[in-house]
Amino acid sequence: MFGELVVVSIALSVLKGVSLLVSYINNNAFPKPLSGPDEARHLKILSTNATGNCQCT
Repeated sequence: MFGELVVVSIALSVLKGVSLLVSYINNNAFPKPLSGPDEARHLKILSTNATGNCQCT
């Protein structure tokens, strides 16, 4: 009896987590892609920061 209750509780918890994940993805939660120039600018900043010379302006 107690074991069945634990299994049901775990199953409901997993279903709740999956439903939250699916609703998050379905609500267009992802950002729009960068334009070409913006992407190049940010990649340049990233490569500069990797060498230790931060020029983030």
